[in-house]
Amino acid sequence: MKLTEHVKYWFAMLLISMVLLMAGASIFFNLFPHSHKETGLEKIGETVSEIETTLSGFTNETKKNNYVFLTFSLASIIFYNNAKLNLLFSIPFLGLGFYLYAVVLTGVIGRYISEIIVGDNWFLFMFLKILSAPHTYVELLSYSIVVFESLYLSLKISKRNVEKSDLVIYFFALLLSFGLLYLAAVLEVALII
Repeated sequence: MKLTEHVKYWFAMLLISMVLLMAGASIFFNLFPHSHKETGLEKIGETVSEIETTLSGFTNETKKNNYVFLTFSLASIIFYNNAKLNLLFSIPFLGLGFYLYAVVLTGVIGRYISEIIVGDNWFLFMFLKILSAPHTYVELLSYSIVVFESLYLSLKISKRNVEKSDLVIYFFALLLSFGLLYLAAVLEVALII
């Protein structure tokens, strides 16, 4: 398969990811135990605390003078957390399972946080805060690339038909996905500070 065909599937995976995210928020929300939601909220809280700790070391004047440094420092915190997931998603035969769970759980936690903040209007809040943010799509595209390539490589391995070009595309896609993931983190930080 040529790289251009892979790109089509990357964007198809992005659309599937959006559906899964919203399915997590609506259909699967009640299937996840409360403890999963609280654990997800705690993980987000840890990242937010790490960002707040970094920000607390800067005065408003220092933030203005060191905006670029601060942006990339905070983006690195977000990127590190997301990169761990990206590596899991890239594992042939297992990556898709990790991804399905993670994206549905993200939808569940997104709704959980939205309900805490606005109550019954969670969908509108999620749509406005999460789905309207550009970093959401860049991040999901990054994951979609890696998941598709993991799935494709799994298929090639199971058929015992892995070619050198398959591995080249796989590693190119992996590097591209990490680059996009860092870009997503920078965009997310730009919305924070």
